[in-house]
Amino acid sequence: MADLFAFPGGRAEPGETPAETALREFFEETGIQARNPTLFATYDLKSEKDGGSHFFLSVFRIEADRHVEAVAADDAADPGWYTAEEIRRLPCPPSVRDCAEKLAALAADR
Repeated sequence: MADLFAFPGGRAEPGETPAETALREFFEETGIQARNPTLFATYDLKSEKDGGSHFFLSVFRIEADRHVEAVAADDAADPGWYTAEEIRRLPCPPSVRDCAEKLAALAADR
């Protein structure tokens, strides 16, 4: 998914819980310490290559200081805090767009 906007993420290390993975990956890809991960959404994503294999994607909400500037890891570009409206205009996978819409709806209900 090169050249697509995506949330920080990656694979779990042996013995790591999904929540621990979310916190570690967020830090590795942004340089920002996050806390209180909460499972927000899951997706069963099918690959058009690799013989039609699929993988499960877990999306976590986290708490982090938005006033801290994110520093991109070597596999990322343009790190930062984006609004749902900004994400709507970016090339991104359907799962990212779906999560952004769900988060925007959640924020509107507050």
